[in-house]
Amino acid sequence: MRLVVICAVLAGDSPISINWLKDGDPLTDDLEVEMVNEFTSSITFNSLSPKHSGQYTCIANNNAAQSNYSSVLTVNSMNNLKNLNQFNYLMIECKQLYRQLQITFDCIEANFC
Repeated sequence: MRLVVICAVLAGDSPISINWLKDGDPLTDDLEVEMVNEFTSSITFNSLSPKHSGQYTCIANNNAAQSNYSSVLTVNSMNNLKNLNQFNYLMIECKQLYRQLQITFDCIEANFC
């Protein structure tokens, strides 16, 4: 399962720098981070799994200010379910919690997540 998370700066003067953290630490090398354009950055999870669960923070700064936004990603693997390997589907539950978006992925099928 692939997932792309985007951080876009809606206002501010160039040059803008965008960095990412997971649980307060710099991202690991297994994630693909790309500057889409001068004001947008993305993280690509090419093979989403429970190890990617955590709080992701986008930090944008320029010469005048710094701003950040955090969101929680939860990936739940349900590999112990039986008789479902003929199906490939994904349940996505999105919740808005106090201006923080929490996204939960429940992956069903033995080798899906």
